[in-house]
Amino acid sequence: MSAGYSILTDGTITKWTAFPRGRDSEQTVGKLTENEYHTLVSEIHATDFRVLRQQETGNMTASLRITQGDETFTFLWPGLHNKDQDVPPALRPLWRSVWTRIASIESPSDMNGEAGQ
Repeated sequence: MSAGYSILTDGTITKWTAFPRGRDSEQTVGKLTENEYHTLVSEIHATDFRVLRQQETGNMTASLRITQGDETFTFLWPGLHNKDQDVPPALRPLWRSVWTRIASIESPSDMNGEAGQ
């Protein structure tokens, strides 16, 4: 199973899960304001993705995928997606830009997979 979040071009944040044999799900968890979204996009555009190289996997692997136009950049690291100490130092500024926006919308229990428990 894999799970994650997407930030769409209109600022909508969705939470999704994908299972190997189907039963995929996606739900909207909130929406960034227009200003928040444009600030995030500016921070992403200020990042030079070609110098960031991170493709390390582990027992649990986190990823950050950025799509700009026709290009997609994927960064992998061992650990959890929501644990600052697991994120490689070179990726932390970009990760924080994205994750702080998600965290501002999503409740802490939902972000840790505790919803409905």
